Amino acid sequence: MKNESIKRVGHRAGKRALVLAALLYGATALAADKLILPVAPVLAEPATQRVLGGIAVQFGMRADAARTAAPVGATVHARSWARPYDRTGIGGTQLPDGRLVPMTNEQTCNLALRYTLGNLVEEARSRGGKAVVDIVSFTDDVEMNSETSFECVPGRASSTVTLRGRAAEAVPAK
Repeated sequence: MKNESIKRVGHRAGKRALVLAALLYGATALAADKLILPVAPVLAEPATQRVLGGIAVQFGMRADAARTAAPVGATVHARSWARPYDRTGIGGTQLPDGRLVPMTNEQTCNLALRYTLGNLVEEARSRGGKAVVDIVSFTDDVEMNSETSFECVPGRASSTVTLRGRAAEAVPAK
């Protein structure tokens, strides 16, 4: 009986360790499920400038003083995705047999940002906006407020970017 109780205690400790390991792995996997990437390289691309069509964009929520400089407009939001083999406007590397080389997660996320900005600008334009300000990216209702970066959820099949902002008359000065 003494040996049996030792086995039971050992079995429970093993289960606890297994549950703890699973929880720690899950937290690590969740942290790795999002990429934080810079906005500037995507905005500098000629293809992105064509998508924006002259509409100014401003990432990051500003302090109240800067927000009052631009009239409050309608909230606009958009979500788009790009696939690793979607080479629209990018070109691409081909293998000798003609197959395309898939894009990296970073490349796919950058393309998804371009698509999402296009949809965001389209919605702002339809609401009379000449700019989109206070743009934030978010995932699972958790907002990432940054003037220089955006959040992307990469995946094997596609990468997703979700943005929210305000349609405005102009981008306020900093």
